[in-house]
Amino acid sequence: MLEGPCGKIYVGETTEKVRDRFSQHRSTINTRNKNLPVSRHCIEVGHSAENLRFWVIQYIPPLKRGGDRVLALKKAEVQWIHRLDSLAPKGLNKDFDLHLFLY
Repeated sequence: MLEGPCGKIYVGETTEKVRDRFSQHRSTINTRNKNLPVSRHCIEVGHSAENLRFWVIQYIPPLKRGGDRVLALKKAEVQWIHRLDSLAPKGLNKDFDLHLFLY
């Protein structure tokens, strides 16, 4: 999860190292890439990458019985987006996929 100085939050999931994923977010801001919601918001309101706070809100380890970890990560992401009310305009998440819960 990341939070800007304005208080808006973004919830995401990744299978990458957390440090690498946060670096990618910082890079998209520093290169002024407006294709992603976090960097677009930061560019439009004048936040720098250094203004953001990042932290892990849930860790899902590799599943021991060969389950679909990516699906588990995506489901957890949707639950956190809902719980933290991070959909735009209150937050920076654009949408989430409720179809994940139909299977």
